[in-house]
Amino acid sequence: MFSPIDVSEYDGRLVCTIPNLEQGKQGPTVSLRGRSQLPYCHFELPDSDYLSNARRNPEMRGPRGAPPGTTLDPNTRVIEFKSTGVGVRNVKTFSLINPTADNYSFHWLNDDDPDPKIEPSFVCITPKGSINTGKKQEVQFEFIPRDLGIAESFWKFVIPEQGISVPFLMVGETNDPAIHFDRSHLNFKALLIGHEACETAFVVNNESQPFSYRFEESSLCSAGHKDKLKVVPMSGVVPPETR
Repeated sequence: MFSPIDVSEYDGRLVCTIPNLEQGKQGPTVSLRGRSQLPYCHFELPDSDYLSNARRNPEMRGPRGAPPGTTLDPNTRVIEFKSTGVGVRNVKTFSLINPTADNYSFHWLNDDDPDPKIEPSFVCITPKGSINTGKKQEVQFEFIPRDLGIAESFWKFVIPEQGISVPFLMVGETNDPAIHFDRSHLNFKALLIGHEACETAFVVNNESQPFSYRFEESSLCSAGHKDKLKVVPMSGVVPPETR
């Protein structure tokens, strides 16, 4: 492991000591060389293998609507979101650190091919700001999925004073919540006209977050609105990992 604590070039030699080696012979040696560099901006983000492990679908379009199969900039940083259900607000917060001796400003530019008919799923809550030397600045991105599956959005982080631009790829994966009824059907059996029958079913939430539900009034009537089902309660909230 190479873990420098200063900006410099490093040289070393790794010597292997082998017990009972023939007298007069030296164990194998390995020359080591490393260089540490100071970035203009450090992003406090976890590493993502979305691109390096080829998890990205090659049929996805590139920046500014580039055709599928377009090679992405190898310096692209990836931020991944996971959403349970559509229309749910998901927020990622991370810090930018200025390790240089100068103050500078920054801003984010969206690099997608905009469609005015479609509301964007990704929004930058902190589109611009400034960072003093040795300080940090929090940045937030919001992901509100419109559909299930994978959504992507391209962005650029720009430091105008230094002429620096870093490409970013926002990736959102949306899945259906693990919520279901504890039975597949209700059987009220034969019933005399004018009488009532009651059955109970539970909504089971296997997710780690609460979910609200609501029954549509129009779905409670039979064909021609001759008969009507009464549901109590018509709406509510199912706590996490319960029913």
